[in-house]
Amino acid sequence: VDNAPGKYDVSKAEDLEFNLCVPQDAVAQIDDAASMIHMMNANTFTCGAFHVTDSDNVSQVADALKDNIMNRQWICGFPETMIIVVVDDNYVLSAFGNGELIETFKNKTTTAFENVNVLYEESL
Repeated sequence: VDNAPGKYDVSKAEDLEFNLCVPQDAVAQIDDAASMIHMMNANTFTCGAFHVTDSDNVSQVADALKDNIMNRQWICGFPETMIIVVVDDNYVLSAFGNGELIETFKNKTTTAFENVNVLYEESL
């Protein structure tokens, strides 16, 4: 979707791993997803929002995302910052890219939702 988030097909585990850094073993724990990726360079800004089917697995999905993003081999430059956020106990949001864009994403997310927990915010 141009200039907006778009629904992501969770049946495509390899694409989720390649584009949004969701490890394939974590894909089974999500049933819906959306993404927003910078048009010219994914390392500038990539965001995924994932509905976790069981709230007991949210931490496991968040940890798997963090580990996969942090251990990734980057091509075409490195993203500066990575953030993982939990919203309403069943949604995990991950974003990585330009530090200013990630800061804006964090501020907008924590303002837009009442039940938000920033689990990780780290430099890459």
